[in-house]
Amino acid sequence: MICQLKIQDKTISYSLKYNKKKKRCSISLLVNIFGQLKVTAHPSMEKSQINELIIKQASWIDKNVSQRTLLLKDKKVITYEPGDNFYYLGKKYYLEIIDRPQKNIQVILTESSLRICAPERLSRENKIRHIEKWYRQQALFYFSERLDRLCLITPWVTKKPLLKVRRMKRQWGNFYSNGIVTLNIHLIKLPTYLIDYVILHELCHFQEHNHSRRFYQLLQDVVPNWKQYQKEIKEYVYHFYELS
Repeated sequence: MICQLKIQDKTISYSLKYNKKKKRCSISLLVNIFGQLKVTAHPSMEKSQINELIIKQASWIDKNVSQRTLLLKDKKVITYEPGDNFYYLGKKYYLEIIDRPQKNIQVILTESSLRICAPERLSRENKIRHIEKWYRQQALFYFSERLDRLCLITPWVTKKPLLKVRRMKRQWGNFYSNGIVTLNIHLIKLPTYLIDYVILHELCHFQEHNHSRRFYQLLQDVVPNWKQYQKEIKEYVYHFYELS
């Protein structure tokens, strides 16, 4: 449900969703990557109560909308056409498509481009599929190599965890108590030091399963600049939404 609320000379638009699973008398506000305000509330909450909270949090909403708008200022949706920007290990490459009389479709990283070599004109879906496959192969190889090295500085990890790579829309990585570390495929697009930060964050969960004070002390020991990296990595969330 799309709602509007006028505050002085400004109108705030927001989408409202009721969720029975939320605690009674609870309301949550979220400004998404596109600067849109999303409100989730328990069905028992009156519209007047929701609007009252929005008015109370108006400065926080304005701040977050401005931040998201600035973040997306120069970003555009990836069309998978020649010239589109793609990222790998923090470096930008432009998409290059070359017709070649060959049986197999190849994706090759050159000094400045991500090149698709194909015997015929590819559909958008085919380009997405082959580029995604290439990213997955690179991610599995690079993440596995970094896990090997980073396990050496995390002595509480006695056995290399099982690695999985998949698309995630809100997380760069997560840890499961059965010894599995899952990393976002988009993480391979980030600078190498941020990849290490995410991996070490997950490895710290082998010792401390939640974000307790002990967890952050452990993280501080292996990533002294983690606070800076935590802030910096937020600037890359546009990768979750196929933007470049």
